Amino acid sequence: MIDQMEGFSYNYTAVGSVRIEASVANPQKDSINGSDLVMKVTRLSGSAEDAGVQLSSKEIRVGVGAGQYRYFKVKFYRQDSAPVRLRLKNGAESVDFNATSNLPAGKWQEYTFDLMRDSEQNSMEGRVFDGFVVVPGVNAPDNTISYIDDIRLSNVIDNAAENIWFASQKPNILCVLS
Repeated sequence: MIDQMEGFSYNYTAVGSVRIEASVANPQKDSINGSDLVMKVTRLSGSAEDAGVQLSSKEIRVGVGAGQYRYFKVKFYRQDSAPVRLRLKNGAESVDFNATSNLPAGKWQEYTFDLMRDSEQNSMEGRVFDGFVVVPGVNAPDNTISYIDDIRLSNVIDNAAENIWFASQKPNILCVLS
């Protein structure tokens, strides 16, 4: 677990005109996210397409070996259905992992990004990154509020046995809806 917003939370940096409020009350507890506290992200007027939250100084090694991770997981609760994006950074270099599906707003959703290939299908195996940016709504309208929780790295697709089949299809993104 990188961050679950319960008590301790990293110091996130705003990217592209957003307001970040760490550890606010969960707007809707449900089966996907029963946490008490979450991060609130508000897109401000004139925000860039990829406005989001950044955490630097968190090493991410991509792969399936010891000390490496294949999946980046994050939970979102959003007011809009704009696509989400994960950007891994290494100094000035960045690599995008896009989620192009427009999923329903108004409920918690868990996104799982497969880090083995970026959005352009380039192999990322063996790469090391030193931070990430989570964009809760690419090109979302101004003043849109999103909530983020349970940011984690993993080598398993899902804890539910019925969802293990996704691992063999190597999708760029998966989503669990409540």
